[in-house]
Amino acid sequence: MNKRVQHWSLSFLCLLVIGTACLGYVTDTPDTLSSDVGTTFQNGYVGDAAAQYEIGMFYLQSAESESEYLESTQEKARKWISLAANQGNADAQLQLGLMYAAGTGGEQDHALAVSWIGKAAEQNHPRALDMLHWMSQSAH
Repeated sequence: MNKRVQHWSLSFLCLLVIGTACLGYVTDTPDTLSSDVGTTFQNGYVGDAAAQYEIGMFYLQSAESESEYLESTQEKARKWISLAANQGNADAQLQLGLMYAAGTGGEQDHALAVSWIGKAAEQNHPRALDMLHWMSQSAH
């Protein structure tokens, strides 16, 4: 492996550690879904990106806290967050990038991680911009 690839891999690994350990989740999503869970799911199923993101984050948080309210899996979290990200939700795009970087809910894919973080940054998402800036600085 040449030095440039090794340096980029090390930079990405550092990004992954910072992104998942220090930054935590993208938003301060509450530990529970909105008071009307049925409405949130209905909205998610009909394509409401904000509802899809909320459901995905709940599954993701539940997977880590072993919530008794919903059968939670990281795969379900990635599915819902991916739905929202594909509709242009910047929070979901950043979170999906972090999930690809860590391999949360599916395969790890650094190229997709950078791509999704980049899509959030294109919408001027502050944390995504910070991450890309940090990555570009560490690559030099």
